[in-house]
Amino acid sequence: MRNLWIIPIVHSAADLGKLEPDISRIKAEASGDSAVRNSRKAIEQFWADVDQRLEGDSRVNEETMIFQDALPVVPEGQEALLLKIVNEMATHGSQNHQLLKKLLGLGAQLVGTESAEYLVEEYRLIREIMAASVNADTQLTADLAREMNSEAMVALLEKRDRFIGERISSQLGEDRFGILFIGIAHAVERFLAEDIQVEYPIGRPNRFGESISSNEAANVL
Repeated sequence: MRNLWIIPIVHSAADLGKLEPDISRIKAEASGDSAVRNSRKAIEQFWADVDQRLEGDSRVNEETMIFQDALPVVPEGQEALLLKIVNEMATHGSQNHQLLKKLLGLGAQLVGTESAEYLVEEYRLIREIMAASVNADTQLTADLAREMNSEAMVALLEKRDRFIGERISSQLGEDRFGILFIGIAHAVERFLAEDIQVEYPIGRPNRFGESISSNEAANVL
């Protein structure tokens, strides 16, 4: 039996890169600067809780396979690119990637997870959505949430989930244990092989795979 932990994640400012200023501005206009600060504190605490949950667990060791949201599949022989991405993101303050570095230090194996083509497509769509929201006069967050639930974004999310599910199914070996770190809007388990036993070590989010609300839209990319 193959086993997979799914850890649903929320993205910190460090994860959002060039999108972060616009997203923070939209959230501040909708809820105020204090809400943005509280959100950042909550995200920091979330990652501290995840770290504590994984620390010392006997199942997390040198045999563990790590799959990560937005980490692309790379050509054979270029796996060092994955470590470079993780190291750069960790250096820029991503708690998600800092935790990945910690797991890799224990000997865990990092596996390219996503289609680079789909990631580029998503980034293009998000930039278009953000540009439209920035140029709008009113209801910025409502507009953002509506666009995040657009037919194109929903279809792309399903394509990403299918690719990730098939990737994990092909890479997670017999009797192996893996961990998937994935944004809360995803529902990858729909596309996993039937013999993969899924667990949620920090709980399964209430809105897993459902539509994205205006308050969630900026955190689930």
